[in-house]
Amino acid sequence: VAPGKSTTTTTEAKYAKYTIVAGDFWYRIASKTGCTVKQLKSANPSVKSLHPGNDLRVPLSCYKPKK
Repeated sequence: VAPGKSTTTTTEAKYAKYTIVAGDFWYRIASKTGCTVKQLKSANPSVKSLHPGNDLRVPLSCYKPKK
């Protein structure tokens, strides 16, 4: 997972992009990114269910990816 490199808007600059993979669920993504489930859901209010290939916004304020 790499932080987004878009500088077109202030909003985009505050988030990294995470692409959902098969088997992901909110807690697993939180564990991988260093954010809480609440922080992830707040950054992605329109996401009701997780589908492989879709992207989530990950707040840079909590983003600490595990290697």
